[in-house]
Amino acid sequence: MLDTFLRSFGALVLVLAAVPVSGAVVPHADLTAWSTAASGTINTIDFGNIDDTGTSLTFGTSPNQVTFTPFVAGSLSASSAGGIYAACDGHCLFATGSTNPGLIATPSSPLVTAIAVYLFTQDVQTHDIGITVHTTGGTQSFTVVGASGNAGPATFFGVTSDDAITSIEITTLTGANGMLAIDNFKFNAAAAPDPPTDTPESASLGYVGLGLLALLLGRKRHTKKVC
Repeated sequence: MLDTFLRSFGALVLVLAAVPVSGAVVPHADLTAWSTAASGTINTIDFGNIDDTGTSLTFGTSPNQVTFTPFVAGSLSASSAGGIYAACDGHCLFATGSTNPGLIATPSSPLVTAIAVYLFTQDVQTHDIGITVHTTGGTQSFTVVGASGNAGPATFFGVTSDDAITSIEITTLTGANGMLAIDNFKFNAAAAPDPPTDTPESASLGYVGLGLLALLLGRKRHTKKVC
């Protein structure tokens, strides 16, 4: 019975060693740090010279497009507010709503692994903003404490991920006078994924060693019984 257990345990550990580990979503303090960590060519949507309103707005050129929709309820408006809000550089995208307005950004490419954006609110006061990043490996949430009011400059937020980013939700966590705004939405261009490396992780090596040891012990005990 012990021989059977050792062989089964060894096989199980080897299977565990082959299970891939999802990567984390990493926030970056500023545009320089984010640009260094982001791979590939960077696209920027500055909403320049675009005036549009609706519940679903798409910007960029295929295959590197991003669709913006309101978070829960409300509407979106891309417009020039540089003369009104110091935090807006020319054109910005505004999300309006009665309470805690926000938006969802969904890249059209399944290969986006880096997203950055500048944030502010319609209020003069600063406000906390919640950001949830959805990836093929899971979901992670962040809080931008004291994001800029409309007097600017806008607050930077950027992340990179080992897994593809499927969408990002941005919403105010405190009253912001009914409006959240973003500018200069950045993301890395669609590109072929890097080929997998042959270097196993240290945890995987440990699993492999443990599995092989269990199989070897089981084989030795079986050999002794035969003799």
